[in-house]
Amino acid sequence: MPPALRRHLAAAFCLSTALACSACSSSDALSSGAAGRTITIATPSALPDLDPYSCTGGQDQTILGATYDTLLRLAPDGSFQPALADSWRYESPVRFTLSLRTDVTFADGTRLDAEAVKRNLDRASASAGAATANFAASVESIRTEGAAGGAITLRQPYPDLPAVLAGCTGMIINPERLVIPEALASTMDGSGPYTYDAAASTPGTRYVFHRRKGYWDQGSYPFADAVFEVVPDIDAGYDALAAGRVDVAAGPSTPLRRTGQAGPASVRGQDVQYLVNLLDRGGSRVRALGDVRVRRALNHAVDRAAINTAFFGGAGRSTAQIVPPGAPGYDPALDDAYPHDVARAKQLLAQAGYPNGFTLQVLSTRSFKSDAVLQPVIAEWAAIGVKVENIVKPYDEYLQSLASQAYPAVVMPVQGTPPYTALVNNFAERSKRNPYRSADPALTAAFRKAADATSPTAVDGLHAMSARLIDQAWYVGLGSSAVTWLYNPEKLAGVGFHEGGASPRLYNWKPAQSD
Repeated sequence: MPPALRRHLAAAFCLSTALACSACSSSDALSSGAAGRTITIATPSALPDLDPYSCTGGQDQTILGATYDTLLRLAPDGSFQPALADSWRYESPVRFTLSLRTDVTFADGTRLDAEAVKRNLDRASASAGAATANFAASVESIRTEGAAGGAITLRQPYPDLPAVLAGCTGMIINPERLVIPEALASTMDGSGPYTYDAAASTPGTRYVFHRRKGYWDQGSYPFADAVFEVVPDIDAGYDALAAGRVDVAAGPSTPLRRTGQAGPASVRGQDVQYLVNLLDRGGSRVRALGDVRVRRALNHAVDRAAINTAFFGGAGRSTAQIVPPGAPGYDPALDDAYPHDVARAKQLLAQAGYPNGFTLQVLSTRSFKSDAVLQPVIAEWAAIGVKVENIVKPYDEYLQSLASQAYPAVVMPVQGTPPYTALVNNFAERSKRNPYRSADPALTAAFRKAADATSPTAVDGLHAMSARLIDQAWYVGLGSSAVTWLYNPEKLAGVGFHEGGASPRLYNWKPAQSD
């Protein structure tokens, strides 16, 4: 990697470190004193709208979770805890049952029961939204079993149903509001700990919530008000945290350097793999991508160790696989499946009939620094004759383009847990993130094997999925780094990731000290 480019990338991610050093020397930085009763969170992206089924990621779930309870709750160790459902199980690979709490009400006093849950899940099974697509594709029927029980029958095994029901698909709306579903984009009515203050909020910029009386789990939400401020730039989010304007903010990928003075506390979450997803694997727009030798050449040309140093400050992992260590299906041998080898990359391109390379459009966005991580790849691919046209879009346009055939490749972050959902969401034939409908019989067979949550060989299927994707070079892994969030330790305690979660959840956050 050229020294100038290395310095450019290091500067992109060390700017927030410089802010940390300067801001923490200020006498009033992070000096909130006694814990307040309002918590303010800087979130890097706005909600698409207020409907849980429009949810696109962990940050959305954190905001929506202020008003909407989920059926299950993700525990810190990655297991699942009771929430609206107090028990659940797979009775077979295609039958999932649950029993509900009987002491839950919506904000207007309406009691939550099995019929309310069924009406919500029926809507989810008929929806093709980002949050519900896998659920809708998997569910055959939903039925109530008494006033507080239900059963979900699946078309085919789906092992990550508990994770789905602990996410946006499992958020339960007051059934009275389901009569006019289009209104859900601009109103909120759930059984959760807070009510949404539409008058004080500005969708896309600020979301304000007030604690409601009578909530069944009041102790897990001690703050009277929760305010989410949209701050797309990570550096600006840190600046707001250091100045005391917010209490929690997304952090940089590079480690923070300590100055010995008071500063934010940080929590590290699950690894996020940055990759260039080679969407056009059939070569319909870029003929070269239809040849596996070309896709393997693109992998060999990338110097993951250099990217780790320049982009992640040495705190990431140089790996070609999406599934992180400790997750089912992880194989350390796959980390170095494509060692950096420019000569081998050129040889493969020549064998495929592209000795002089070709031109490739790659979609990116400035959110989460996706465009920045592409910079070394552009230089490394240029060394083997591949010219990249970097198409940078605002985040909302980027998401729309990601589900279309507008571009042959896209740089994107992917959270590798739960691994089945992570791989299916991005690579299954009917996935919205597989817009060219790429298919591979061996991969499909591995998907099926991994899908049976009751089978002891499901983990073998997960491994086969990951290995096949890497062997066929459906994407170019650039390396991974843990998501980091920062918070004010003088105001908050208990902030932490839940294993498998993309962002910290509000429940169990506590004031650092009593008022």
